[in-house]
Amino acid sequence: MKRLIPKVTPKYLLLIAGIVWLIAGGNILKIGFTEFILNWHGNIIYLLEVLLVFMIFMGLIFYPLVKNIIFVYRRLRKKRFHFINSLIKKAI
Repeated sequence: MKRLIPKVTPKYLLLIAGIVWLIAGGNILKIGFTEFILNWHGNIIYLLEVLLVFMIFMGLIFYPLVKNIIFVYRRLRKKRFHFINSLIKKAI
């Protein structure tokens, strides 16, 4: 089984993580944009509330998470390793 899982460098692991986050972010954007359009009635307060929620999420959750992931991947000592193992260990 271990021979079937490709080994990657930390640089490519970060690229894989970025692609996964991009796909997830696109889905969230699609859902959010649809809800925004359906609930938009020309109210500027609604727009400000949406921007406030986005800024809170960006500042308190997403940015620290991305910063931590980049820090961890850059500190990895191994030259190549199984990327699936790193995902499983982080999830547990």
